[in-house]
Amino acid sequence: MAEKLELSDACKKLPGKLYNRRYIGGKHTEEKNVLRALKQLPKNERKKALDDWDWCKKQSLVITWLKTYEVHVSLNPQKLKKIAELRKLAANGENDETK
Repeated sequence: MAEKLELSDACKKLPGKLYNRRYIGGKHTEEKNVLRALKQLPKNERKKALDDWDWCKKQSLVITWLKTYEVHVSLNPQKLKKIAELRKLAANGENDETK
């Protein structure tokens, strides 16, 4: 099922940040470390990026765990193709259809 979804540029970069640091599968980091990149954004863009981040979690692109009383995240290794598409869109600066 293909769905048209326009993700914010900031949200497209967050999975790329996890990918570059190789937080895939069992290796994880605290969610606040990933979301720290959104601090410099204006309030309305930050809200859109957080909504898109929640969409990424619902689509199982990002796996979450509760560890040490904090939410930890890593990329879902079974969804790396979809994550690669998001990274490509972020690199091109485009909003496109995701599958």
